[in-house]
Amino acid sequence: KYYEKALTPPHEICKGLSRNNIEQSPCTETKCSAEMKQNSRQKNFKGFTLAEVLITLVIIGVIAAITIPIIISNYNEQVTKSALKKNYGILKNALNMYHIENGIRLLPEDIGLREFKSKIIKYFSASIDCGFNGYDASSEACIKITPNNYRNKTGTSEPAKSGLSYLDDGIFVLNDGTIVFFENSNQHNYISVDVNGGKKPNRLGKDVFTFQLMKNGELLPMGAKGTDLTQETYCSDTSNDPLNGMGCAQKMLM
Repeated sequence: KYYEKALTPPHEICKGLSRNNIEQSPCTETKCSAEMKQNSRQKNFKGFTLAEVLITLVIIGVIAAITIPIIISNYNEQVTKSALKKNYGILKNALNMYHIENGIRLLPEDIGLREFKSKIIKYFSASIDCGFNGYDASSEACIKITPNNYRNKTGTSEPAKSGLSYLDDGIFVLNDGTIVFFENSNQHNYISVDVNGGKKPNRLGKDVFTFQLMKNGELLPMGAKGTDLTQETYCSDTSNDPLNGMGCAQKMLM
């Protein structure tokens, strides 16, 4: 009998022993305690059920569906803002170069009908001259001013009832792909820029922004104090006004 016990491995002897019987067994208390703890852990361990895994995946999917569009929207807005700031600097630099070369600032009163573009185009790194409204240009970079190509901020209407006339008094494309538009009438002297070179969405206040040449020769982002189109009326998320979005430049630059 004792011979058989001697041949039995200690961990087998420990199984089922109570603390009171440990002293009578050939295994030590330390070994039996470790063995009991290991058995207890194995009994208490439970895996995830399929339902729990599916619920977790659904929660992750919902969170991703909410947060990812917001992250993308914020990123796109920062990219647009950076491009607009860059283009605003380019426009102001061209007007400053005109001032240096001619000794006077370019004022609205000195600009005849459809002369705005011709007076300052040489101060830009313009790679393509698209004429007045893009129809007389052969390059694909020159987007024709049609309701299908450009719309207001909400996408419900073209940017002018009379054939998008606020963009068709001169167009050229810069070397970086930015499209520059002119509005040059007796009442208005505006410069608009499509900051992403004609890519979608092609909407006022989204990727097309307008600046106004003031009476003192200063170029201000539309929507700034003193400009013709206010943010309240012409930078709305709900308005269907054909010019809605033209007053967003100041807001985007803030």
